Amino acid sequence: MKNLLTIVKHGDCELIRGHGQASLPEHTHKSFTMVLFTAGCLFVSVNGARRKVKAGTVIVLPPDNSISLSACDVYDYLSLSVHDKMCVRIMSYLSESPCVFTDSGIINAILADFDAVASEEDFIDRLGIFLQRYSPAGNGARSVAEVVKKAREYIEEHITDGISVADVALGLDVTSSYLARVFKKFMKITPKQYLIQCRLREAKRKMEDDVRDADIAYETGFASQSHLCTVFKKYMGISVGDYKGLIHKK
Repeated sequence: MKNLLTIVKHGDCELIRGHGQASLPEHTHKSFTMVLFTAGCLFVSVNGARRKVKAGTVIVLPPDNSISLSACDVYDYLSLSVHDKMCVRIMSYLSESPCVFTDSGIINAILADFDAVASEEDFIDRLGIFLQRYSPAGNGARSVAEVVKKAREYIEEHITDGISVADVALGLDVTSSYLARVFKKFMKITPKQYLIQCRLREAKRKMEDDVRDADIAYETGFASQSHLCTVFKKYMGISVGDYKGLIHKK
């Protein structure tokens, strides 16, 4: 039977709508690939593990994993390939392991909107967040707790470097919006607030050594001495001068 295909592209993202009875040998993709089977049944081998799948099955295949298809019948599918920068972006949500699960209808709905995508970044973030949240545990979703832990470690190691939240996200290879979302969920404060608190903690330590305010500001990543004083008063409820007076009071 002849296979019928339609292809829609948006930047680094490519969606194929297929109908037919194709059987494909074991092969790999250099890009992220996700396949949703919408009708029929077939045998699928992912990294050598063979299983029979039917309509509603989703296969999430990170780069460099292998897949083969053996048709039992005519089937329909949607196949999304994500290349280059957008591949890096979606993989910031996931691990390198493939996963197979049954769609509740949300993947179908996300892909159905593909033709009208206004921003491929927003599309990838929406898909990545869903896959991380709802794909089965142990099937490759990147640990949110691990991301938060590494973000805290990164911040604490770079307090004096004048870093921003965007720098932290870049260092972890995740998006700033994703980092802000998961960090707030686990820590109950934003990454920016955590960064400020770490800087203030270091600033207070330096105040005990009677370091000049301008030097403290420079050494703890604040924009200026006045910025340090403003932030200190906001978070500590006391001015820098009054605080230093208290800790040095005999």
